[in-house]
Amino acid sequence: MADTKISGLSAVTAFATTQEWGVNDSGTSKKISGAQLIAAVGQGTGQFAAAAYVQVTADQGTFTAITDLTSLTVTVTVGAGRRIRITCLFALSSSVAADIGQGYIREGATTLQVVNNYLASANVGYYMNPSVVLTPSTGAHTYKLSAQRQAGTGNITMRAAATSPAYILIEDIGV
Repeated sequence: MADTKISGLSAVTAFATTQEWGVNDSGTSKKISGAQLIAAVGQGTGQFAAAAYVQVTADQGTFTAITDLTSLTVTVTVGAGRRIRITCLFALSSSVAADIGQGYIREGATTLQVVNNYLASANVGYYMNPSVVLTPSTGAHTYKLSAQRQAGTGNITMRAAATSPAYILIEDIGV
């Protein structure tokens, strides 16, 4: 077996944390395990990879008080010690000029990031692009977008369309 080339070995049927690979570490032969590889590379669970992005293409409104934005919620499972980035894009408009819209990234009732935008003209969508980098605890976390009228007298609408969707994106960016 010592003289068998890697290309001559049979393939494993599935990745396992117990598998080992040879590594040249500055001229010294060492090994790395699947568990070490998982700890070093950005990852989440299958749910993270499949549900880390959602978008909507329809308006939502009207509202004045803090309101969760429909379908802009993502649940991810975070690995131990992982850092994640949550990035969002949505537009708010008001029925009157000179309102201030406020957008949130939240986990439950906890605000993780807040942004304000002056809605200068009536019925014009002004984009908000909040983002936040976190190191959450290990396990499942549900993040969502919310919005409200922070100041003014108008009714707020979240604007979205097929060519300008509102979205929330969650990425595992490392340790």
